[in-house]
Amino acid sequence: MKNLSAYADSSFDYYSGAKERKQSEDLKNRLIKIDLTLCADFDDYDKCFYARALNNLQIKSIYNSYKEDLLSLYSYKSFMIQKLKDRIISINPKTVSNTCQYCTINSFNSMDHVLPKSDFPQFSVHPKNLFPSCTECNSYMSKVYEQTGSKPFLNLYIDVLPDVQYLFVDVIADAFTGVNFNYNLINCDDLIDEEIFKQIESHYTRLNLFIRMKKASIEIIDELINDMKPIVRRYGYEIAKDMAIDGINENLIAYGKNHWRFICQKTLLNSQIFKNKCL
Repeated sequence: MKNLSAYADSSFDYYSGAKERKQSEDLKNRLIKIDLTLCADFDDYDKCFYARALNNLQIKSIYNSYKEDLLSLYSYKSFMIQKLKDRIISINPKTVSNTCQYCTINSFNSMDHVLPKSDFPQFSVHPKNLFPSCTECNSYMSKVYEQTGSKPFLNLYIDVLPDVQYLFVDVIADAFTGVNFNYNLINCDDLIDEEIFKQIESHYTRLNLFIRMKKASIEIIDELINDMKPIVRRYGYEIAKDMAIDGINENLIAYGKNHWRFICQKTLLNSQIFKNKCL
């Protein structure tokens, strides 16, 4: 999980581009009536975005009459959204830009509306309100918002992640699968601000990440055994382990210190359970 750089060009110009691509002249003429108001609200969004204060933005009834038109501007497969997707990929490292950073399990195949478009239709195509995500994370977020009226998740454009490890996993023996995993969050030595750590805990819990990571980790075992066995036969387990961990540490720098896959691999390599499987 890593922070992404957000779209840096004019947000309102991006909206205007999405509006101009619509074929309906009637729709365009209706939306022209709110251009000045919308432009001001886009400026307010950007100010709150950079101040990390999006919660200050209020639902506005003025957009109720235009809600259907505003929502029609958004479609994940549309030219403008795909253009935004390509821009986000181009300005972020290749190691993170194609993966849903909310979970780092799935590839992103949708956009999360940071402020839900159901209540904030004016921001349905605001580029800083659109975060690349997978449909699974998007579904969890939508359900939480429907139930609570809030989105207690990390905004990985503006909520700066701590540069320390907080995600850990225990490798345990399992009678059915042989190996199993328990993921947990630890604020080691209280290095992470308490409020930020609570945000992280809420994000992982509400997105069901511990269970999802546990399921995904099962697939890593055979893959890692197959990678290790030829090296173990040639050099012995300890040297093979050290070689593998060197590569994993490089990946943790590239993909983030709390990427579940590489934390899982490293913990497996240091476990007696996994060692026995390789020998």
